[in-house]
Amino acid sequence: MSTVILNNFFGKTKASDMMLSHLSNYPIRTVEEANVEDNNFLYLYYRPEDFYDIISVGTKEFYRQVRDKNINILIYLEGFDLFSIPDIFEKNLEINNIEYWRMVNFFNSHGIDEDHLYFITAADGYQQDIELLKQKKIVWINQVRPVRSKFFSFNPFLPWGAMQKDIEIKEKKFEKTYASLSNGRPAKHRYNFTKTLWKEDLLKDGLVSMCHMENGDREFESHLPILFDNAHNLWQSNSNENNIFQKSFLWVSNETYMDNKLTLFSEKTVRPMIYMNPFVINGDLRTLAYLKKLGFRTFDEFWDESYDSIENDEDRQNEIIKIIKHLKTRNLQELYDKMRPILEHNRNVLMNTKWNDHLNEFLKS
Repeated sequence: MSTVILNNFFGKTKASDMMLSHLSNYPIRTVEEANVEDNNFLYLYYRPEDFYDIISVGTKEFYRQVRDKNINILIYLEGFDLFSIPDIFEKNLEINNIEYWRMVNFFNSHGIDEDHLYFITAADGYQQDIELLKQKKIVWINQVRPVRSKFFSFNPFLPWGAMQKDIEIKEKKFEKTYASLSNGRPAKHRYNFTKTLWKEDLLKDGLVSMCHMENGDREFESHLPILFDNAHNLWQSNSNENNIFQKSFLWVSNETYMDNKLTLFSEKTVRPMIYMNPFVINGDLRTLAYLKKLGFRTFDEFWDESYDSIENDEDRQNEIIKIIKHLKTRNLQELYDKMRPILEHNRNVLMNTKWNDHLNEFLKS
């Protein structure tokens, strides 16, 4: 039995090519072309702002085919809160308005059972929510409501990173202590972190970029945009970035989110593993712990990584600033040589783990 991905909704959502790269090993067809004897998955990319507008376009005939051909629904999502925990246990919330059961009800209305829903997510933490739902009563319905769909934590940026084997690591010639790039979107945590770098007079020690943010700090805004060259100041690309990682020692991963309930990382954290640079995470709580679960090593023998478990965003960022200040006093080349075994380990895990094998096992389940 072949596992087949059905692409009727490709291009309808904000899923990037990078996020779809983990599907490249599967046959791609449409619902109309699906064979009932195959293990078929209709792929959907979940963003709450447009998800229902997109899937509601499907006609009754379309969903009849999904049902009659025994097609599963495969939903990729980031770290969005699906279960409203702990509120669902403490408040009179209508369960049908909770995002997960809203999805279940939509597909049930088209004759597609909850057992046919599969979720893959880059975030860590859904399994803990699912375990709680098995154990505790929901106030509104006064009963336990276990989740019957299947969840799998799978970060698509890891197989993407493994595909970058052809990037050659150039000899490091550290001119800057760190690199901290805004990625073209001045999210609050990126903006505030860069503002702190500016206040602490650390901008000259790094490769830094930051663009304007609406309603930003008036004094800081007068110094923006910050550009370190004309090619990479809005950094997001699949191109060779050796010129950044060769010049700067520490990579500050300015992640997509910082206040998620769950833990999520993106290509921003995978990048330094490709280029064998140490990193810190300006992002979600416990991201370093999540990376360790996946087999990677971090840098707690060289600096204090307790910031990973600090709940207050500003305090967490201030601890990262301390690391940058400490590194200014160190011989970076000597330090790099000492941590090379960790950097080689991380690149080997990234490049040589068969990440898609884990996904294959999940889809066959």
